[in-house]
Amino acid sequence: ARQTAGTVYLMRVPDYNDSGAQSGSEYHQVLTDDGAMPEYEDAAAYLREKRESITEPGVAVRTIVAEGDRANAIVNTAATSNVDIIVMASHTRTGVSRWLLGSVAGKVIRQAQSPVLLIRQPSNYAHILITLDGSALAERVVEPALAVAASFGSRITFLQVDDASEASPNHESADRSEPESGKESYLERTVSRCEQSGLEMETITLQGPVAEGILSYAAQNNVDLIAMSTNGRSGLRKLIFGSVTEKVMCNSGGAMLIVGPPEEA
Repeated sequence: ARQTAGTVYLMRVPDYNDSGAQSGSEYHQVLTDDGAMPEYEDAAAYLREKRESITEPGVAVRTIVAEGDRANAIVNTAATSNVDIIVMASHTRTGVSRWLLGSVAGKVIRQAQSPVLLIRQPSNYAHILITLDGSALAERVVEPALAVAASFGSRITFLQVDDASEASPNHESADRSEPESGKESYLERTVSRCEQSGLEMETITLQGPVAEGILSYAAQNNVDLIAMSTNGRSGLRKLIFGSVTEKVMCNSGGAMLIVGPPEEA
């Protein structure tokens, strides 16, 4: 936001156990900034305090309290406010199975058209890993990842992991049978398109199971942020659950930048 003189929206969707508001998929924005209804004053006061603590010249900060389904409130507010990125904290420990299917973060990632930055602890994101598989869907993560990298002066690694055992009838086998030099050429072409960013970049190609390859490289090379798309070469319309993205999210202890497929997909 500093870099773009942008606007930050601080949003809270309280869980009112006695209201039944969380039982349905609808949501309602009940206040913005200073126009609070009495029953939402605690949430409004909390957001006002946070707003005051981060206020600085050149960055506008707005607050929103909503009721109802949390994920829908976040996704729809992001859409109506034309936000460029949704930032959320994960409260889940690394390795908890199936957490993504029902969590608020998981629902937001599945539904949002904006990139989602999921963080577990503060970081300067000195090293960002962008995972690609040769598909246009996977490459949707490149632009937002570069924007984050530009804010922190991050080093970027473009990673492609090929697992020949995961052949899909929906995809051309030529993608996997391409010689190693061809894979490197694909990543190098990607880097050449991004050179105007002025960031330090490198390319890595690995063989083996995709999720395990991503996680292993990230752990061994001090990666602060993994950037990936929820749909890549497989082309499956199964949302996230069971995908490479979910496996990485469930087992990575670091931050992730996640971009979903275009709305028409």
